[in-house]
Amino acid sequence: MEEGLMRLQVVEAIERLPEEPFTWVCYNEDFIDYYQNLIKDIRGSEFFYQYTRVVGRDQKRELDGGKIFFDPTLHYYIGNGYD
Repeated sequence: MEEGLMRLQVVEAIERLPEEPFTWVCYNEDFIDYYQNLIKDIRGSEFFYQYTRVVGRDQKRELDGGKIFFDPTLHYYIGNGYD
C-alpha cells in the first residue's frame, strides 16, 4: 500500500475520533509515540489528554474504559514481515 494513502487513512480516522474516552490500538509499542504525537498534532493536546489512550496490539493488560479504535493500517503490518 502506498505510504501517502496509508497516512491519509490514519489522518481521516483520527479526525473522526469521538470526544469521549477511547483506546487507539496500533501495531506494537514502537508505534505508540508516533500515534500519540500524531493525535496531538491533529486533534490537539487537550483532546489527547482528556480522551486518548494508545496501546500496541500486543498489550497484555485489559483494555479498560471507552471504545476501541484500531489503526486503519494495522492489517498491512500483520503478516507482512513486521511480526
